[in-house]
Amino acid sequence: MESITQPLACGETAPIYRQIYQRFRDAIINGQLRPGDRVPSVRALAAELNLAKGTIETAYQILIGEGYLTPHGPSRNHSRA
Repeated sequence: MESITQPLACGETAPIYRQIYQRFRDAIINGQLRPGDRVPSVRALAAELNLAKGTIETAYQILIGEGYLTPHGPSRNHSRA
């Protein structure tokens, strides 16, 4: 899961939440994250990347809405694909 939580690239044109979304989506599609794998909590990932929780929540909500993640309680999400 290291590549998912690596620092984000400066100078990207995509919003930060979109960059996070794309990392997780790509990791799921490429099999780096398998069905049932836990992903970092919003709070943990926000702290690790030094971002606001709302940024991570936005990315996770898009992933949930598109069926890439399944919510399991307030601080747990799992890969679904």
